[in-house]
Amino acid sequence: MTENLRNKNYMKVVAIAVVVLMFGSGLVSIGISKASGSTIPTELMERRTESSYTYLNPDGTQTLKSYSGVVNYRDSGNDLMPIDLDLRPSPASGYDLEVTKNSVHTYFVATPNVPVKVSLSFEGKQISFGPDGNPPNSVTYDRNVVTYRDVYAGNIDAEYSATSDGVKENLVLNHAVSTNTFTFWFDAPGMSVTSTPDGQVGLQCSGHVFATFSALMMIDAAGATSSDLRVEPKVISGQTFIEVVANPDWLTSPERAYPIKIDPTVAIETPDANFWTGWVQLPGSKFDFWYNALEDQFVGWAKFDLATLPTDITVTGLIHYGYVSLEDSLATVNMRGLLSDPEIAVGSTIATECTSTGTLYVTGFHAFPTLNAYVSTDLGSTAYSDIVAHKSQGWFAVGMEGTSDGNWGYWYGHSNANRPYIDVMYILLAPEIDASTLLFLPILLIFAVAVRSNIGRKR
Repeated sequence: MTENLRNKNYMKVVAIAVVVLMFGSGLVSIGISKASGSTIPTELMERRTESSYTYLNPDGTQTLKSYSGVVNYRDSGNDLMPIDLDLRPSPASGYDLEVTKNSVHTYFVATPNVPVKVSLSFEGKQISFGPDGNPPNSVTYDRNVVTYRDVYAGNIDAEYSATSDGVKENLVLNHAVSTNTFTFWFDAPGMSVTSTPDGQVGLQCSGHVFATFSALMMIDAAGATSSDLRVEPKVISGQTFIEVVANPDWLTSPERAYPIKIDPTVAIETPDANFWTGWVQLPGSKFDFWYNALEDQFVGWAKFDLATLPTDITVTGLIHYGYVSLEDSLATVNMRGLLSDPEIAVGSTIATECTSTGTLYVTGFHAFPTLNAYVSTDLGSTAYSDIVAHKSQGWFAVGMEGTSDGNWGYWYGHSNANRPYIDVMYILLAPEIDASTLLFLPILLIFAVAVRSNIGRKR
């Protein structure tokens, strides 16, 4: 056998070995390969993150589903599992209901004529709180909302639902009341109470804020809103209280339609917490939570994680999903791409980008009559290019501006059950090589040397 032929045979053997070891073991996948004959998308489990999922589609393309915040938690086995905020009977002493398939565990006392008590537990620390009013005369609950009747004088109810990092509350004023101040008791062992620069109340532990209490908005039955609320901490004889004080003129206006809802929220500052939705009260007051738009009054934003989006791709679709909770028949919005990180940027910068300097993706989007459901829109080809360009910064953000004078659209944001999300559909332009493939390179080298030596001995 000639030297040239021996070398050719040697290279063939090595090439076959590489293909068998790398492709046969699944360490390398081709973007155009199909999902094993499946007719439905298959999740690529190794790509799951706290805020996203990636799917291999039947046609060989892939889809990144990225949410504006945490939707998965690590269970006792350190596996990422979907957060489940459904209420279940609690075996914990002194509690009736619980939500524990989450990094923050939430417990409820839900017994009629027993004072309301809600507890949040995270990494060995716990806080408890409730309305400083009356024991409820009745308690009901559905899948994820507990309702306590008549917790304050004047037929005022309280609704509680767990979120991924705490509890969302609604105080429900069923008719006109004589008070504009609503007091909550707090039990936070080893913590001190303080006011934060953005108008929230913080519970501090070892110099760090462990939890925050805020009240952002009031809304009446006709859809009229006001953010004229403030929260004030008080410590009386060692007991912590927090007051929610509403503008009395707004509450008692003849234009009010009942019931009115006021929305206090308690959130644990978990390490993976991110406030990736919010709104700016024009011209520049910034708030986390809602993702809303109302012309000349406020704009909203949502931010999405791109950590697992491959670099070498062609984007074929970019669908934005928002959960519409309240909207009138004329409400429309424009959507723009944001250049500044809305989690960090000041409110005036976000406002400018949402209304003028951000890249315009969608104009006059009209969600009506959708209500209490997701509504979707394709952000278009410019956004396809932008999201690839934004891969290096790790996030993509959309701003929303109301465009119908005097009309409104309220979209849920910081709530695990109905966060905004995007679907990024793309084609891989090159094979994907898993990092663990590098571990096989020494084995391949040894194999190649052995084959070469064997051919040499047969000369």
